[in-house]
Amino acid sequence: MAKDLKPRQMRTHANVTRTRVTVLGFNFTIVIFLSGFIVGNSGHPIELAIWYHLNEFVALFSGLLIGFFALYLYLFSQDLDFEGGSGIWSFTFAEVLMYVALAQTLSGAAQYFTVMLSNAIDNFPSLISKETFPKLEFDYAANFLKLLIFWISSIAWLFFVYFAPICAVCSNPLSWKRKIPIFLLYLSILLIVFLIAAQVHYLKALNQTQTIDIFNLFINQFFQPKLWGLYYG
Repeated sequence: MAKDLKPRQMRTHANVTRTRVTVLGFNFTIVIFLSGFIVGNSGHPIELAIWYHLNEFVALFSGLLIGFFALYLYLFSQDLDFEGGSGIWSFTFAEVLMYVALAQTLSGAAQYFTVMLSNAIDNFPSLISKETFPKLEFDYAANFLKLLIFWISSIAWLFFVYFAPICAVCSNPLSWKRKIPIFLLYLSILLIVFLIAAQVHYLKALNQTQTIDIFNLFINQFFQPKLWGLYYG
C-alpha cells in the first residue's frame, strides 16, 4: 500500500506530469498574450502602459516566474528511465507552485477585464437614445451584472490560491508529518506574493497622494479581489 512506502518509493505516472506541464504551457501563453494585449490597447507608450496597469503586470509577471519554478520542478522530478515517473516530493512542490502561478495569472487577467467590462457597462447609456432609455432599470441590471462579474472572478481566484493547493497537498500519499514542509513552502510563497502585491498598491497610492497603511494592504491581499476596484455595491 502507498502509505507503507517511503517517499522515495512513491512515484507519479508520467502522463500526470505531462498534463501539468501542458497546463503551465497554457498559462505562459495567456501571460504573454495578455501582456501584449494590455500594452497594445492602452494607447500609451509601453512605460506609461505598464505604470497605468502596474497591478496587472506585476501579477502576470509573478505568475510567469512561479510557473517557471513549477516547470523546473516537474522536469526535475521525472526519472531518467523508460517509465519516466515523478518523485512525490518534487511533484507535490511543483503542483503547489503551479496553482499559485495560475492564481496570479487569473488575478492579472481579472483586474484588467473586469474593470474594462465595468467601464463599458457604465459608458453604454451614452451610446443610445436618451428619450426612451430606462435609466433606473439599467442601473439596477448593470450593478447586478458587475456584482456577478466580481464574484465569479473572486471565487475562481479563491479556488486557485487556497482550495486547489491545499487539496493537492492533502490528497498526496505522504504522511502528514512530511506534508508540513510543503505547507510551509506554500505559505511562504503566498506571503511573498501578497507582500509584493501590497507594495504595488502602496506605490500607486503614493503617486496619487493617498495615505494608506501598507499593513492593511497586506492583510487585504488574503482576499485580494477587495482591492481590484470591481465592487460597486
